[in-house]
Amino acid sequence: MFKRKKKKISVVEIGKDWLKIVQAQLFVKEKKVSRVVVEKISELSDDLISEKLKNLAKSEDINSRYLCLCVPHAQTTVKSIELPSTHEDEIRNMLDLQIGKQTPFSREEVIFDHAVLNISDEGYSKVLLVIIHKDIVERFLNIIHGAGLKTDNIGLSSEGLLKWAEISCHSKISDDSFILMDVDYDSCDFEVIHEKHIIFSRNISFGMTDFSGDKDGWRKKFAEQLNHCLYAFQNEFPDKETPKLVITGADKINEAINVEDMKKELNMSVELVPQFKNIPERREFRDDELSKDVSYPELLGLVLTYPGHDINLIPQELLLEREVKERGKNLFLFGSYIFLLIFLGSMFFLGRIYSKERYLGQLQDKLEDIRPKVEKLENMTEKTKIIETRRKERDYSLNLTHEIHGLISPDIHLVSLIYDGKAQFILRGTSKNTSEVFKFVNSLEESECFINVKAKYATKRNDGDKELTDFEIVCPLEMPQENNAKEKK
Repeated sequence: MFKRKKKKISVVEIGKDWLKIVQAQLFVKEKKVSRVVVEKISELSDDLISEKLKNLAKSEDINSRYLCLCVPHAQTTVKSIELPSTHEDEIRNMLDLQIGKQTPFSREEVIFDHAVLNISDEGYSKVLLVIIHKDIVERFLNIIHGAGLKTDNIGLSSEGLLKWAEISCHSKISDDSFILMDVDYDSCDFEVIHEKHIIFSRNISFGMTDFSGDKDGWRKKFAEQLNHCLYAFQNEFPDKETPKLVITGADKINEAINVEDMKKELNMSVELVPQFKNIPERREFRDDELSKDVSYPELLGLVLTYPGHDINLIPQELLLEREVKERGKNLFLFGSYIFLLIFLGSMFFLGRIYSKERYLGQLQDKLEDIRPKVEKLENMTEKTKIIETRRKERDYSLNLTHEIHGLISPDIHLVSLIYDGKAQFILRGTSKNTSEVFKFVNSLEESECFINVKAKYATKRNDGDKELTDFEIVCPLEMPQENNAKEKK
């Protein structure tokens, strides 16, 4: 028997020094990490990186349909801004105008995406804006294209780190606010999490390469960098407190950081969380020693939540181009199917048309025989319907007249009462004052016989020393249930 191949999702990060790949397989409705690969690329050209990735794509079975490219935070600009709108289209248009203020590049030189963090009662939206230069994205795409791969999903490492926290630190992610630091080979990501959203993000050029065994010196520099980020955060968000620090990242971080010492130095709660804590499925590494210098939480978060990411930095023109191509293929296939169905249907009907025509001729001969009787019966039926309709309309109009008589007040004098025989009464008359006219209209509206009663006009005039009001009221009829049922039939 053939064994069904499980879907394998791959997340690739092309960094300055490392090529990282994390893969996960889908088991029923649960994703499990199945493979982690890391390769040194600091001295390789883009063509050689493509060649290395091409070989890995074959050996690790990377499928372009389930491929996500992870962009390191250091390659982007991430800012939190507030906009006076809650509509997605308006927010995107406002951000389009803001790009020139947020970066030194023109709008045509960058790609951006955003995630709405929260919406205030006053109608303002807090938005996390992510900007990246087009040249960086094009370089990444050229590398994976050179490896024979393609993708429609370019995620941000910071979002992957947040997704990782939801899995590994699920008991802490609901806290009001906390700091999440990911220590990588040559940099750190500083993220402030508030109500399951990143509200502040920084990248620090300080990582495991700066650790040479001197724990005290490394920890002191680490604390200095952390305090700089805290100062920047408190300037931007003076009303928010961050009582807890969660540190994760490369495995060697366990050698570099003493939690108790960090608590004293920073005067805040500190917790060290292993990067593979609560991550489903065992990992496989090509080189255990090599991998200890490298951080994977951002890739783990993206691969285990694929494709549910808020940020996608793929160029819009590329998406449109692929969408047009996909629609063209779908239209071609659809046209082919329609042609095939028409051809088969034609063959089927042409095969039966002769017998149908002969049978139709026989029916027509029989119809000619009974046509005079049918026509006579139809005439009788039509006359019966007309008589019945006239009788009911007469009774109905009398009932309506009686209903109007019961509702009219002594101060109102009707000049004419017209029933058009179909759908409404028209009442014309005079009244001693206008208020009686509108009371009469309200009484008619409350009647079960009329709907949507309106005074077409109510005009005052003088008659000697008296002031009278001429009016016309239109009373559409509420048809009886019996008549409604017949109309529906």
